[in-house]
Amino acid sequence: MQTLRLAATAFRANLLILLLVPALNIGLETFGLGGGAAGAKLVLSGWILFMLHRTILLGSPSGTAVPVDPVLPLTEYPAQPKLKFWLLAVGIAVAGIFLMIGSFALLQPLAARQNLDPDTHTGLAVLATLILYWIFLALFGTAVPAAVIDHQAGLGPALKRARVSFFRVAFGLFMGPGLILVLLLALGDLLETVGVYSYDWIHLSDFTAMGLVIEFLLFGLGQGFALALAAAVLSQAYLRGLRHAANAAP
Repeated sequence: MQTLRLAATAFRANLLILLLVPALNIGLETFGLGGGAAGAKLVLSGWILFMLHRTILLGSPSGTAVPVDPVLPLTEYPAQPKLKFWLLAVGIAVAGIFLMIGSFALLQPLAARQNLDPDTHTGLAVLATLILYWIFLALFGTAVPAAVIDHQAGLGPALKRARVSFFRVAFGLFMGPGLILVLLLALGDLLETVGVYSYDWIHLSDFTAMGLVIEFLLFGLGQGFALALAAAVLSQAYLRGLRHAANAAP
């Protein structure tokens, strides 16, 4: 329940910027900006993650910092993402890309041996990528809240924290944001099948009143709350790691 409460608080405090995600998706895909779109999405996603984590840990997306837990280090907390945070965000995104490429490559012999069609091969590769990325975040995800407050943001300290919280993080990510995203994907496919929504915004004919409502209120808010839940899970794991280190200190 505490995770849901923290996620709801962060979600409400950052609602306006969360609604920029569907607006950006529609705009960039409509004008077909390709790689530029990927870069813009990465910057916006990184900024959102920073603000969500900062809200949970310090009580405000960018304003005066009031640490929510005495275990947090007494330091000057950044009001905006530092270079360390952006490097970490890029690294996490690149890790996902490499996991996808690796999954495709590893499954290629199986696809050829079983004569799998391209869609099935792609589906299996995506599933394998999601599983591997889930494990990756459970191991190293606490580096994100650490980078937000500019404290012990390396992968080594994150791995030490994972010894305490790996299973909790894995369960929390699966039952929280993971479950929400799966439900949203299934719902999107259903709505597309019945003809009231389209994933393809490149054609102006896809701009319908119902489609816009679904994109913003359902998928925009749904994905936003999933991100807030992920931030709550990782922030709690980071705090748990700090407490464990403090208790273990002589």
